[in-house]
Amino acid sequence: MLIKAMMLMLALCLAGVASAEQPPNAPGEWVAQAELLVSGEAEAACDLAFDAIPEEQLLAQGGCCRTCTRGKACGNSCINRSYTCHQPKGCACNG
Repeated sequence: MLIKAMMLMLALCLAGVASAEQPPNAPGEWVAQAELLVSGEAEAACDLAFDAIPEEQLLAQGGCCRTCTRGKACGNSCINRSYTCHQPKGCACNG
């Protein structure tokens, strides 16, 4: 649930440009593009670091992408228990 909430916050931060009417440059001519300027305070609010979540908390909230019952976790997937894993630690968990 925490991850879904953080993804929603990130999406809202990135979708900060609302469609608003702009005055024409010349009669009958409209500005084609708007530029969004973000102040330092608003920019800091949009700076979400997903790596800042402790791994224990992530796993406690169901952070495993795959639970290995017959094999063992290797990176983001499961492998045979007799195999040697050559992948960096991922989201798969031993179950």
